Amino acid sequence: MPSDGLPERPGGDRARIASGGPPGSLAIRSDGRKGGKYVLAASARFGEHPRMGQPQPPRCAAVRPRHVAILAFPGVQSLDITGPLEVFAGAQRLLEDRGRRERGYEVRVVSLDAEPLQTTSGLTLTPHATLAQTCAPLDTLIVPGGHGQRVAGAEPQIVDWIREGSRRARRTASVCTGAFLLARAGLLDGRRATTHWSAARELASMYPGVEVDPEPIFVRNGSVWSSAGVTAGMDLALALVEEDLDPVAALAIVRHLVLFLSRPGNQSQFSATLAAQQPERAPLREVHSAWCSSAWPRTTPSRRWRPART
Repeated sequence: MPSDGLPERPGGDRARIASGGPPGSLAIRSDGRKGGKYVLAASARFGEHPRMGQPQPPRCAAVRPRHVAILAFPGVQSLDITGPLEVFAGAQRLLEDRGRRERGYEVRVVSLDAEPLQTTSGLTLTPHATLAQTCAPLDTLIVPGGHGQRVAGAEPQIVDWIREGSRRARRTASVCTGAFLLARAGLLDGRRATTHWSAARELASMYPGVEVDPEPIFVRNGSVWSSAGVTAGMDLALALVEEDLDPVAALAIVRHLVLFLSRPGNQSQFSATLAAQQPERAPLREVHSAWCSSAWPRTTPSRRWRPART
């Protein structure tokens, strides 16, 4: 080992990096010796640590969110879109506020042309993107209902997009009469499904291969979910969040949205609470309302609509 402490290469050379000047040059000091900054010799005697050559993941890598696409079309029921959207948005805020490093949600409302459209109530919605722009891997595909589903179901591009999107998505769900669009795409064949109680008989008549159950709030059959009308879409979305995260997160969202309760999927669409509000006398209505508020609505046995055999 030389006096300057540097190891020698097999040929006796010592590796140095010049301080100043072009790369590869060596500075000359006033005492006549070559000066510079020393580095370890490039010698086989100095091997790398086994992990040095391996790519290391970043310490604070972002967690990839679950991509949720909600279909929109003219004449859609606005709550079928905004209800699930608020649930997923609430779940994302919950994860951020509590510092939970788990996969959240990125929700996009998509339509055929991304142009502003009117819902059944006259509310104008502006989608985020067109159907063709939803190229990212889908986690959840949600198809809402509304009076406009008949026209949407006659549009081949929409039906094809639902069919292809469902193949790419981890799960597919319909809200209200969005079940007609799933059936049109062939996604409900041989499956049990539900829809708004007022449309159940028509769904069973138009698509006899679907086992239509008009009773439940929502139904899960493999990777395909279906729910009853309007606000039942929020119950379905809460069930999806609970499956992804945990019941505690779902309950926190229920509290934030000031929902009366979190309804299970097998609860009947026919509300016992509403039936109890029928008495004409105000004092009696108040008594019934107070009693029903403290009682869990009972579930009635399922009745499945099937087309009459001829």
